[in-house]
Amino acid sequence: MPHDFTDELPLWSEPDAQGVLANICTKHGVDPDVLRDLVRIEREYQHMGRAHGIYEEFDEALSRIA
Repeated sequence: MPHDFTDELPLWSEPDAQGVLANICTKHGVDPDVLRDLVRIEREYQHMGRAHGIYEEFDEALSRIA
């Protein structure tokens, strides 16, 4: 997978934020990797005039939540 730059966002680059994220994900039964993937998908499509295919990618990522 190409570098998606999510690791440079404060939510993933700051240890305090990572701890908060981990606690919230655990509380709500969400895999933090799924959340990261959703952010990556949104960032890939954010500058497109039309986000054709984004819903399919969201569905695929969300299907990994058990």
